[in-house]
Amino acid sequence: MKSIHTKLKTDGFESWFFPSGDTDCCVITLVDSEGNNIVNKALARWFGKHGCCSLGLGKWQDHTQRDGLHEWPLEYFGKAIDWLKTRGIKKIGVYGISFGGNMALLAASLYPDITLTVACEAIDIVMEGFEEGKKEGMSEWCCGKSTFTFQGEALPYLPYGLTEHQYYDRIVKSCKKHHELRSRELFQHAEKQAVPENCFIPIEQIHGRLLIIAAADDSMWESEKYAMRMEQRLASLPHPSEAEAVIYPYGTHLLLPYSVGRIGPLDIAALAVKLFRSGRKNGKECKESRKQLDALLANELIFTQL
Repeated sequence: MKSIHTKLKTDGFESWFFPSGDTDCCVITLVDSEGNNIVNKALARWFGKHGCCSLGLGKWQDHTQRDGLHEWPLEYFGKAIDWLKTRGIKKIGVYGISFGGNMALLAASLYPDITLTVACEAIDIVMEGFEEGKKEGMSEWCCGKSTFTFQGEALPYLPYGLTEHQYYDRIVKSCKKHHELRSRELFQHAEKQAVPENCFIPIEQIHGRLLIIAAADDSMWESEKYAMRMEQRLASLPHPSEAEAVIYPYGTHLLLPYSVGRIGPLDIAALAVKLFRSGRKNGKECKESRKQLDALLANELIFTQL
């Protein structure tokens, strides 16, 4: 599969576009800050198999800035959508995992051109951003800035209510205590304060089809709680979308469609979930969730055609 690489300096956004025949459908994928990683490539193969192009959205920072997630400009989506339209794309979806799920929800709330939104294990709040690198013995720390901006303005955000070192120490302590990748306690601590309404993602502005996917055993944050809260929000507000929340009992924080997680004989998803205690204990159940998600999304693409 030959991809087309758009570049920050020349195109205004970093991405890898994976064509698929003559289709006019494309799904923008967001897995982490790198668009051309192994999961985005696997997703591209999966969407191609189901008749869609895909575009893995990548880093927005130039090399003078620290890594992490902070002040991520949501206009990035607008640039990607405009670029896709110049290539004959008419139907656009977005698929995000983890913080990519937050980006997917925000993008769809701002750009009505997006008619299929799949948010996997997403938080329904704009959080305080974080930086990654090396600083005073830390590899990650909160930074007192919003995770996202739009039209040059920072979006209101919920702070963690912790110092940089408290933030890092809580992650390390929690991972060691539970023997897994874990940051759930950070978000629980943040919500000890009342969450201002303007920090919630306005999912009631999303058009088309909205799928909210969560796993009850997610140890990074309480994605099940956030999914249920989004359901309640939509039930209380008028909205133009056809929305559905699907909560699997098992799947951890890396709930990928089953055939996305397989590269030849290697099941990368089965290996990845072992980073989490539930994944090690409930491997068969996690696999079954991935198979169910695979069928759900395949049927969704056929049914909606974006």
